[in-house]
Amino acid sequence: MEPPSRYFMEVFSHFIGDDLHKEKLKEFSSNSIEGKSEYHRYCVKEKRTALEVLSDFQPSGLWSLPLAFLIQLCGIQKPREFSISSSMAKNHNQLDLTMAVTEYETQLKR
Repeated sequence: MEPPSRYFMEVFSHFIGDDLHKEKLKEFSSNSIEGKSEYHRYCVKEKRTALEVLSDFQPSGLWSLPLAFLIQLCGIQKPREFSISSSMAKNHNQLDLTMAVTEYETQLKR
């Protein structure tokens, strides 16, 4: 999963009550060199997810960020060609994959 965008940080900052956290989120979303560098260090380098950012900046778990905003900000999950559907806890030497074969015609008739 990709780290949340700088736009995510900007929007999330409007729903935070703590001024210190609000300013940090605004710094992450700013166009300044320092802001971009801090965002990269905090989010990209550490591979943080949106849930981790939400937890870091609203540790009580009581987010005032409306669900509709959260869904829109997290974006569409990228499609995968397969899913690993086995469990190492149950079968140590077995790997199960789940795949689907789909056939469809695009709008360009391909």
